[in-house]
Amino acid sequence: MFGWILSKRAYAPVKELIKNAETITANNLEKRLTVNDSGDEISELTKTLNGMIARLQNSFQTLKQFTSDASHELRTPLTILKGEIEVALQKPRSATEYESALKNSLEETDRLQKIVDGLLTLSQVESGKVSIMKEEINLKEILTEAISKINILAKKKDINIILNLDDSYTNSNQIIIAGDRNLLLNVFINLLDNSIKYSPSESDIICSEKIDMENKKIFISIKDFGIGISSNSLENIFDRFTRADLSRTRSVNTGAGLGLAIAKAVIESHSGKILVSSVPDKGSTFTVLLPFISTAKPN
Repeated sequence: MFGWILSKRAYAPVKELIKNAETITANNLEKRLTVNDSGDEISELTKTLNGMIARLQNSFQTLKQFTSDASHELRTPLTILKGEIEVALQKPRSATEYESALKNSLEETDRLQKIVDGLLTLSQVESGKVSIMKEEINLKEILTEAISKINILAKKKDINIILNLDDSYTNSNQIIIAGDRNLLLNVFINLLDNSIKYSPSESDIICSEKIDMENKKIFISIKDFGIGISSNSLENIFDRFTRADLSRTRSVNTGAGLGLAIAKAVIESHSGKILVSSVPDKGSTFTVLLPFISTAKPN
């Protein structure tokens, strides 16, 4: 009898914990279990469960925000596309009018495709479903190719892209990294494209590398002298569908707001980091940090 009473008393905190845990659902994940100050296994279990609930709350909030943002981004081109088709079908029109409607519809279809492709790429990279090629890559060749491909846009605004390679070490212009060439190339093209969009005509964009030979890390920075980003926008600049404030987006076709989120996911999948610093009306600098495996002698 005494053993039964003792067992009941010992089980009481667990029973209370179970009762409280059962009240927490997807609709009230802000609730937490009460932690006693005994420091025993029950209190440690309660703390662990609260940590798990906090992570679930964050995941739910992220998913909810993502779903809301994605719906908003898809709704606009779909509405425009539907409107163009409805107007075209209201009455017989000339060939020129039909051609104009088809061109506008094609533009919105392209916009939809970019959003969907961006979401798919981001989802695959973050979930690890994209097979990251671990081939040896000459980073100088990637930077040179990215600049070559983007130069056609830079020339339209008379922007000069300057590539500064770190020559403080022998063979430093032959830094070899392990990773996916196409994914990394797209990251640097995207960063350069952003710099061109937000830079004034007849300005410079400086692409520089800095090598930390001791820790085998390389820093690639892309600096523009454009309109910059406010401190309020910097915090979330790499989030999905995030665009900077109006000071950065005025008169600029900003796209779907997925490019920087994809860039961050790709760089992190290569054990790297991407950082940004900016001063409004003076420019921005995006810095990519990547580990490298070796240096190679120039051919």
